[in-house]
Amino acid sequence: MKRAITGLVVIIMMLTGCGGRSRAPKIEDYTWEMQVVQSGDEGDVIAQIPGLGYDDVPEIRMTCTAEDGKLVMENVTEGIKYTGSYILEDSSYGGVIYKVAFGEIEGYAGTGMTTYMDGGKEPKLNMAFDGYSLSFTP
Repeated sequence: MKRAITGLVVIIMMLTGCGGRSRAPKIEDYTWEMQVVQSGDEGDVIAQIPGLGYDDVPEIRMTCTAEDGKLVMENVTEGIKYTGSYILEDSSYGGVIYKVAFGEIEGYAGTGMTTYMDGGKEPKLNMAFDGYSLSFTP
């Protein structure tokens, strides 16, 4: 768990360092679409959104929504919903960190803005729990 928290803090720091002076998005601001799922130990991509381009990696569509402390992740591909909770842990101008739980599985989520080389910006949501990390965009 300590590795997951450290990894999430590093991700948030990277997002805030690259995000310019944009307000950090909140987890409630969007319906988030999963881009990749990575194994926590090796960082291997083990699932991806359809069309992302990783060879021999399963494709799934997963969304995440949050409202009033309730977190819903839906595996759209298989029609399965997971309901959990979230609470605010810390926030700054560049990033927001939440504690998340799905039953007895606990972890962390963080939101921030990424700024690309062409000046474009994109909100990001990253989650780390149970040995996995998930990356989402709106």
